[in-house]
Amino acid sequence: MSFAVLPCDVGPAVCIATEILMSPVITSPALCNFIVTILKEPLRGCCLRLTDNCSRYTLTHGPTASGDQRVDSITPRATRDNCFSGGRGEQGYNASAVSVRGQGYNASDLSVRGLGYNASAVSVRGLGYNASDVSVRGQGYNASAVSVRGQGYNASAVSVRGQGYNASAVSVRGQGYNASAVSVRGLGYNASAVSVRGQGYNASAVSVRGLGYNASAVSVRGQGYNASAVSVRGQGYNASAVSVRGQGYNASAVSVRGQGYNASAVSVRGQGYNASDVSVRGQGYNASAVSVRGLGYNASAVSVRGQGYNASAVSVRGQGYNASAVSVRGLGYNASAVSVRGQGYNASAVSVRGQGYNASAVSVRGQGYSASAVSVRGLGYNASDVSVRGLGYNASAVSVRGLGYNASAVSVRGQGYNASDVSVRGLGYNASAVSVRGQGYNASAVSVRGLGYNASAVSVRGQGYNASAVSVRGLGYNASAVSVRGQGYNASAVSVRGQGYNASAVSVRGQGYNASAVSVRGQGYNASAVSVRGQGYNASAVSVRGQGYNASDVPVRGQGYNASDVSVRGQGYNASDVHALYVLTGSSVFL
Repeated sequence: MSFAVLPCDVGPAVCIATEILMSPVITSPALCNFIVTILKEPLRGCCLRLTDNCSRYTLTHGPTASGDQRVDSITPRATRDNCFSGGRGEQGYNASAVSVRGQGYNASDLSVRGLGYNASAVSVRGLGYNASDVSVRGQGYNASAVSVRGQGYNASAVSVRGQGYNASAVSVRGQGYNASAVSVRGLGYNASAVSVRGQGYNASAVSVRGLGYNASAVSVRGQGYNASAVSVRGQGYNASAVSVRGQGYNASAVSVRGQGYNASAVSVRGQGYNASDVSVRGQGYNASAVSVRGLGYNASAVSVRGQGYNASAVSVRGQGYNASAVSVRGLGYNASAVSVRGQGYNASAVSVRGQGYNASAVSVRGQGYSASAVSVRGLGYNASDVSVRGLGYNASAVSVRGLGYNASAVSVRGQGYNASDVSVRGLGYNASAVSVRGQGYNASAVSVRGLGYNASAVSVRGQGYNASAVSVRGLGYNASAVSVRGQGYNASAVSVRGQGYNASAVSVRGQGYNASAVSVRGQGYNASAVSVRGQGYNASAVSVRGQGYNASDVPVRGQGYNASDVSVRGQGYNASDVHALYVLTGSSVFL
């Protein structure tokens, strides 16, 4: 075995190579300093390499004539036997404890810089295949404890920067396949404790930035398949504790931003299938504690925003099938504690908004089948405590709105069959405590409105068969405490209105057979305490009106056979305490 000494190209240097000082594999960064101790002469730099079939290379450095340390940066060129030579000194502070290895294949085109402050404890490895085009910089402050590995396949085109402040404790790995085109930046403040992994397949085109403040504790993984095109940003304030995973299949095209304030504690997972096209933003205030999962199938095209105030504690899941095209927004105020799930089948095209005030404590579920095309809005004031479920079959095309004031405590369920085309609105004042259920069969085409004042405590049920085409309105004043049921058969085409004043305490039932085509109105004054029942057979084509004054305490029943074509009116003054009992089918009663 023979050895060669390559003097550095920055001024005169004296290097002595002897068999006593060298071994077949050079690993000691203090080798030149040891030589200087023997020679008692100053060095500007010392570069050493083996000449015979070497597989490891170490860049060392020595003190200047004045005693100050100088920075070494690596600008290598590969020889035919996979070794590197060449080097240059950079003024400022040191690049220390740098180890570059290309065992099996080359580690090539590496540049390590510590301009202003040190780039320290940097280890670049290309064991099996190359670690290539790696640039580590600590300009202004240090880039420290950076480890880049391409074991099995390459870690390529990796750039770590800590300009202004440090990029620290960064680990990039491409074990099995490559981790490629990874850029970690801490410009202004640090990007710290960042780990990018592409084990099995690549983690590619990952960019982590902490411009202004830090992007910290970020972990991007593509184990099994790739985590690709992931961008994490904490511009203005930090993006912290972000974890993106594509284990089994890819987590791709994920962007997490905390511009103005932080996007913190965000976890995106695509385990089994991909979590793709996910964007989490906390611009103005934070988007915090957001978890997006596509376990089994993908969670795709998910956008969570907290612009102005935070979007916080948001969880989107597509376990079994996808949760897709979900958008959660808290523009002006927060959208908080929102959970969207598509377990078994998808929860798709769900939009939750709290613009002006919050949309809070919203849960959308499509377990068994999808909850699809659900829109929850709290524009002006909050839409709060809204739960939409499609367990067994879908809850689809559900829109809950609290424009002006809140739509609160709304629960829509389609368990067994779908609850579909349900719209709950509280425009001007709230639509509150509304429950729509289609258990067994669907509750479909239900519209609850509280325009001007609230529609409150409304319950629509189609258990066994559907409650369909039900419209409850409180325009001007409230429609309150309304219950529509179609248990056994449907309650269909029911319209309850309290326009001007309230329609209150109205109960329509079609248990056994349907209560159909029922219209209750309290226009001018209230229609109150109205009960329509078709138990055994249907109560059909019933109209109760209190126009001018109230129609109050009117029960209409068709127990055994139908009570059909019943009209109760109190126009001018009230029609009160009216009972139509056991009216045969086809009869007409006008009171």
